[in-house]
Amino acid sequence: LPIHGAFKPELAPSWFAVTPQVRQRPAFISLPEEVMESIRDKQTWVELKILRQYQSLFEEASQLKLRDGCRTICIKSRQLAELALIRSDLRLVELTVKFFNTFVRRCLNISDVDLCVSVLQQ
Repeated sequence: LPIHGAFKPELAPSWFAVTPQVRQRPAFISLPEEVMESIRDKQTWVELKILRQYQSLFEEASQLKLRDGCRTICIKSRQLAELALIRSDLRLVELTVKFFNTFVRRCLNISDVDLCVSVLQQ
């Protein structure tokens, strides 16, 4: 993803199009059309796909009490946001913050205060 971010400003608008093939992928099929329009407009479908994978991994790892795995996911998410800040990609920063909120919500739902603190430390 760091390489993608470096070339993102140079990519043609067609690269960010949400084609029917992209729309049918599991990461996107359940999303409402207005969300898909926002993803297209913000040019974040690649990052969204990665963050949704992180979310799935985080949920599985937290269910299995694999806190180190959850922490690694949070670290990688933070690093993604840091790279986005360096590149002034505020849309990606915003998206990453939303996923951190999802991680915190997951911790609260399973009543894992220690994991919640770990997420917030990132």
